[in-house]
Amino acid sequence: MTTPSLNSFDARRTLTVGSRELTYFSLRAPQLEALGVARLPYAIRVLLENL
Repeated sequence: MTTPSLNSFDARRTLTVGSRELTYFSLRAPQLEALGVARLPYAIRVLLENL
Protein backbone atom coordinates (compact mmCIF):
# COMPACT_ATOMS: atom_id res chain seq x y z
CA MET A 1 0.00 0.00 0.00
CA THR A 2 1.38 3.40 -0.92
CA THR A 3 0.74 6.56 1.00
CA PRO A 4 0.23 9.65 -1.16
CA SER A 5 2.68 12.42 -0.39
CA LEU A 6 3.23 15.96 -1.55
CA ASN A 7 6.04 16.73 -3.93
CA SER A 8 6.13 20.48 -3.30
CA PHE A 9 9.81 20.88 -4.13
CA ASP A 10 9.85 18.41 -7.05
CA ALA A 11 12.25 16.30 -5.02
CA ARG A 12 10.57 12.90 -5.48
CA ARG A 13 12.86 10.38 -7.15
CA THR A 14 12.58 6.67 -7.89
CA LEU A 15 15.22 4.01 -7.51
CA THR A 16 14.92 0.58 -9.10
CA VAL A 17 16.55 -2.27 -7.20
CA GLY A 18 16.13 -5.59 -8.94
CA SER A 19 12.45 -5.77 -9.82
CA ARG A 20 11.43 -3.41 -7.03
CA GLU A 21 10.85 0.33 -7.50
CA LEU A 22 11.43 2.56 -4.47
CA THR A 23 10.43 6.19 -4.05
CA TYR A 24 12.42 8.70 -2.02
CA PHE A 25 12.79 12.46 -1.71
CA SER A 26 16.20 13.77 -2.67
CA LEU A 27 17.66 16.68 -0.75
CA ARG A 28 19.77 17.44 -3.82
CA ALA A 29 16.77 18.79 -5.72
CA PRO A 30 17.60 22.30 -6.97
CA GLN A 31 14.71 23.88 -5.06
CA LEU A 32 15.92 22.42 -1.78
CA GLU A 33 19.56 23.25 -2.46
CA ALA A 34 18.50 26.88 -2.86
CA LEU A 35 17.20 26.74 0.73
CA GLY A 36 20.64 25.74 2.01
CA VAL A 37 19.78 22.18 3.00
CA ALA A 38 23.32 21.10 2.09
CA ARG A 39 24.66 23.16 5.02
CA LEU A 40 22.68 21.15 7.57
CA PRO A 41 24.50 18.47 9.56
CA TYR A 42 24.59 15.10 7.81
CA ALA A 43 22.44 13.39 10.45
CA ILE A 44 19.67 15.97 10.02
CA ARG A 45 19.76 15.55 6.22
CA VAL A 46 19.38 11.77 6.60
CA LEU A 47 16.38 12.30 8.87
CA LEU A 48 14.81 14.75 6.40
CA GLU A 49 15.18 12.31 3.52
CA ASN A 50 13.35 9.67 5.53
CA LEU A 51 10.30 11.71 6.54
